[in-house]
Amino acid sequence: MSATGIGGEVWTTNVDAVAPVEVGDGCRRRDLPSVPDVRAWIVDIAPGSEWPHVDTHPDGEDVFVVAGELIEGGRRFGAGDYLHFAPGSAHRPRSETGVRLIGWNPRPRAAAEPRDVPAPSPASVEHAQHRVLFDFEIAFANGGGLAGHDFRLDIDGDAIGDDALAALLVRDLRLLMVASVSIGNKRIVAEAHKRGA
Repeated sequence: MSATGIGGEVWTTNVDAVAPVEVGDGCRRRDLPSVPDVRAWIVDIAPGSEWPHVDTHPDGEDVFVVAGELIEGGRRFGAGDYLHFAPGSAHRPRSETGVRLIGWNPRPRAAAEPRDVPAPSPASVEHAQHRVLFDFEIAFANGGGLAGHDFRLDIDGDAIGDDALAALLVRDLRLLMVASVSIGNKRIVAEAHKRGA
């Protein structure tokens, strides 16, 4: 849902309406819309459950305990506690009572993603604009879906990850009640933007 307020447009999401991803027994993650360089999420860990693997953070992670109790190693953290995991850290969270967390990770630059377009010449890099071409399928939480083939969007820079592209697509189309977005056949092309700033 969008609303106009101080500072421009604001997008809101009821986090419980976002379809969860089953990470492991008793562990669910809901990916939230965010800016391109940040991955935002809600995690629910059921009572007596533990994250199914050691979670590593090459670029760090920030976590806020919304409700319940989180156990990290031998330490316990309750609602209102904020944890910062430095770059290179690792942990395996668990909960005896159940816990809801909200967290953020820096999203790695998508430079390692394959591209179908050769890199532009050094002389053109400074002024090049890029667009992403892709196929998509969107499922809605209240039923139905939407699909597109060779859809194009203007992007900043010459790369974009699938999660960031999905968030950009939902925002651009002003969609509500989105349960999931699948991206396929993604290509980055050096092409002038079609919309004004």
